[in-house]
Amino acid sequence: MQTWRKACVSVKYRFAFIHVPKAAGKSVLCSLPDVDIGQHYTIQELRKWGLPDDFRSFAFCRNPYDRLLSVYCWRRLKGVKAEHPIHGPFFSHHAKLSVKDGFEKWMCDEFKPELVDVWREVPSKSDYDMRLFAHQHCFTHIDGVQSVNRVYVFESVIDSFKEACHFLDIGPHLLQWRNMVAHPAWPVAVTQAAKDAVYAIYSEDFRLFEYDPEHVFVRPSAASSEIVQVLGRRIGPDA
Repeated sequence: MQTWRKACVSVKYRFAFIHVPKAAGKSVLCSLPDVDIGQHYTIQELRKWGLPDDFRSFAFCRNPYDRLLSVYCWRRLKGVKAEHPIHGPFFSHHAKLSVKDGFEKWMCDEFKPELVDVWREVPSKSDYDMRLFAHQHCFTHIDGVQSVNRVYVFESVIDSFKEACHFLDIGPHLLQWRNMVAHPAWPVAVTQAAKDAVYAIYSEDFRLFEYDPEHVFVRPSAASSEIVQVLGRRIGPDA
């Protein structure tokens, strides 16, 4: 039987962190006090499994171009065994390609759109490889409606993490960077063809998280608090 206690939760501080893959989740988890390092479960799953109503919930989202580029560079660096059931030989021939050419080839010729929904085939199991390519809104929304209390943006992660600590009433904590993979900024490394391929699959993430597909950040000139106000509608415990 699945239980919300297997997720990223703090019983002491009464909060749940909805861990969207490749959106600073590991860094956030390692920086929070008294939190269990759980699985990549969705808010819908936690609600189904009985997450108490008084728990505050939050998540981080990321520009889909940048998130997919990060996934590509991470897998390319780490390497994937040819017999891997999901990723297969995707990256075995990319060592000789530039990141820019390799990412375009991957997204346009090799990426399998069915990867986006493969995690639904085993909804009671949080397999990282299965959920890596899922739409971000699947973690934070239910029937198209934001169902976590706050959604912060990766692009202002340091300031947003400070705001999250205040929201959770846990006092100030420094963000500890983890699982970082160096790669070029997406405006440099993502071609128009690759952008089109990403947008065709993840357009709903662009829409729901208000990312402009033609710009790097959500609102480049806005203060982090303004970004939080736009993306972090206050619902639930602190409404």
